[in-house]
Amino acid sequence: MAAAAKLWLIAQFGSDIPYLDQWAGEGSAALHPWLTGGFNWRNLFWPHGEHHPVVARVVALLVFLANGQWDCRVQLLGNVLMFAGFLAALGLWLRRVFTDWRLPVALLAAVALVGQPGITENHLWAFQTQFLGVQTFGLLHLLGMAEERGKAAWILGWLAGVVALFTIASGAASAAVLMGVAAVHLWRAPRSRWAWRTLGANAVLVFWGWRLLAGAFSTPGGWAGGGAVFAERLTVLLAWPFQHPAAVLLHVPLAVCVIRIVRERGTARARRLVGIFGLWCWTLTLCLAVGRNNGYGAVASRYWDILAAGLLANGLALLALRPGRGLIRGGWAVATVGWAVVVGFAVWQMNKPASLAWIGEVAARGEASQRAMMETYLRTGGFSLENRETHPNVPHPAVTRMLLDDPRFRRVLPPSVVPALTVVPDPMRSRGFGRTEPSAGGKAIIATEGTADRERVLVSREIEACGRPYLRLAVRGTVGAGAAELYAEDSAGERHDLLNLRVDSPDRFKTEHLAGGAQRFRLVARVPAGQELAFIEPVELGWLSYLVPKLLRFWPLVFWGGAALFLAGAIRWWLNRGEIPKTA
Repeated sequence: MAAAAKLWLIAQFGSDIPYLDQWAGEGSAALHPWLTGGFNWRNLFWPHGEHHPVVARVVALLVFLANGQWDCRVQLLGNVLMFAGFLAALGLWLRRVFTDWRLPVALLAAVALVGQPGITENHLWAFQTQFLGVQTFGLLHLLGMAEERGKAAWILGWLAGVVALFTIASGAASAAVLMGVAAVHLWRAPRSRWAWRTLGANAVLVFWGWRLLAGAFSTPGGWAGGGAVFAERLTVLLAWPFQHPAAVLLHVPLAVCVIRIVRERGTARARRLVGIFGLWCWTLTLCLAVGRNNGYGAVASRYWDILAAGLLANGLALLALRPGRGLIRGGWAVATVGWAVVVGFAVWQMNKPASLAWIGEVAARGEASQRAMMETYLRTGGFSLENRETHPNVPHPAVTRMLLDDPRFRRVLPPSVVPALTVVPDPMRSRGFGRTEPSAGGKAIIATEGTADRERVLVSREIEACGRPYLRLAVRGTVGAGAAELYAEDSAGERHDLLNLRVDSPDRFKTEHLAGGAQRFRLVARVPAGQELAFIEPVELGWLSYLVPKLLRFWPLVFWGGAALFLAGAIRWWLNRGEIPKTA
């Protein structure tokens, strides 16, 4: 259900154009070396600021190789799959914590807090795989090592912790928390071999993470202004989604839960597991305050996924602190409802129709600006008509320019900006067709011209393509039986029908997808007397670039399918509730 909300977000506002750090972090670091034959494994490990975003680069490279084209919308779908992995791990964690009525409540709270569509940046900016990765692999790390569950789970958990190091700089947060877990266990059982192994293995990860940080992190923003500035920034982060320091009180439930864990030496399993999850969220927030500090003000939206998980941890803490009986339960109920109302108000403010409409406007302006920048550079060699060297949305102009100046890289740019295939009529075999000059988008219109009382024929000069499986063009006119024909001709003169369906759009251009796959071919159009035809030069599409926009339309099916599964699980739990042990 939460993943469906992100699919809706991408379907409404997603763009296929790379944005900001993607040009350097993905394009220059991994995709361009692979395309030009200069790639080796070290490209994946190049530092990007204080990060070593190996996971983000691997995802980008795999999607690029599968699609044959750099398309950020396809990467965004991959990000949703990673986000779904985090949600699945979170569901498994909650099943360990609660076995009574609190389990479905906790799951719905996760949907409302972590899955809200108002949390946008990491789900509209493909390079932010790193933030989703640190949550997914960090929680898998905790799942495998937070309890004694067998050697295989322990090893897989540790490997997930290794991968977490190569997401963002705070990837060692889960290892630091597990060191604390092992220390508490040793407090209870000093001779526990599991605790000593867990402590040592995660100490290795913390040391490894520190070495990675020391090699890449030049100016730790959180320490730059001293302890007071750091405390201020941490307060701002913990107060999210409100803009007032008093909102830090929303974290009181987790603080109480942690105090109870220490007093009980971790004997109450439900509170212990909630505390581990919450301490991990707090540690990630602490890392954000250390690594990024720009004073008291708005919190960067790429942090919201982590901060929302921290709020969820406090909601879980309230459930785990539920008293057994007596008058105290009434006070607990009032506090829980009050906390839920305050947080629910903030969630509504972020996700009400007006807020989502504003997100759409901002996303549309950003996409239009990015497209104009790319198209302007491809036509003129400058990022803007006024200033040929700079553009406000290009933080790495030297890197972006290097990529766009390479003809090989131009051929794999996203569908909305990739140069169109040039269609030039062969004068020896064509009559009654003309080619306009390229429009602002860089694509020319090929149209019938002259008198309409005779057949018009277009046979293009040979087109050199990449061989991607689909071509996208816009057609004005009627194509089909008894009307115009539009097909491809291979080097042997054999005909290949292109259009997937009949086109009947005489008054406006209609976007159509054609079967591609050839590297050399001619476009042929035959228009009988009395008919008209015009089409815009086609662009090549990878199969995922063709398929993903269609798949995104099915987000309601994903949502309602998830809701049906949730309801079925709730009914099954109700029928078997007498056989389920109570939550410890």
